[in-house]
Amino acid sequence: MPSADKRHAILLALKTWPDKSQTQLAEQIGCTQGLGSQVISANNLDSCRPSRVTGKDGKSYPASRTESQHPRNPGK
Repeated sequence: MPSADKRHAILLALKTWPDKSQTQLAEQIGCTQGLGSQVISANNLDSCRPSRVTGKDGKSYPASRTESQHPRNPGK
C-alpha cells in the first residue's frame, strides 16, 4: 500500500476509532506505529485525541505517557 494510502487510512481510522491506541490502529492498518505518530503530528491531531485509549488487552490507558512512564534510559 503506498504511503499516501496508509496516511489516508490512518486518518480514517482515527475518526472511526478515536479511543484505540496508536499500536492498535497501526496493526489494523498494517503500518508502523511511527507512521501513525507522524500522521497525527503532521495533521495537528494530538489535541483531538481522547485523554484515554483502549489497548489490545481491552484496558483503558492514558493517551499520552509522561517521561516517567517510559524513561529513555531505564536504570541509569
